Amino acid sequence: MGLPVQKDLDAAAATISKVESEKTSHAFKELALLQAFSNVMLTSINGVANRWAGGDFVSATIFCAFFLAATSDSTRSILYGSASGNSTMQDGLLSVSSISQMTGIPRETVRRKCVELSEKGMITREGSRLYRCIIPDDMTADLTAKIDSIIQLNERLTKH
Repeated sequence: MGLPVQKDLDAAAATISKVESEKTSHAFKELALLQAFSNVMLTSINGVANRWAGGDFVSATIFCAFFLAATSDSTRSILYGSASGNSTMQDGLLSVSSISQMTGIPRETVRRKCVELSEKGMITREGSRLYRCIIPDDMTADLTAKIDSIIQLNERLTKH
């Protein structure tokens, strides 16, 4: 009588071991992708800070808010069929308050930086409350290439 119970226990232990192994594998995959994504984000923000914002990380963070708004609007256009057929990124269009909420940078600092960026021609003022940032095509292409490498990493990790 003890034998069938032992078989059941052994089968259960094997199942638990397999599940734990799959969890470990899944956790490794998630960590590897998170590491790759974090690396892409840090190098991209550093590149933006150096190239677009002249080393000013507050301005770079503001640019990232514009980039996020642009990608969100572009995605929405594609999803709802209002895209004009070209693959150009839409412009980022945000208010000082929106940027402050998105980034956690105090509103007055954002306002002052937006005036500064506008004077440098990096962004333009739209009406009384909005600023527009044209997203450079090469920055979009660079980030797209980096995202493609993360997708390829995911595919390689999934095969194992």
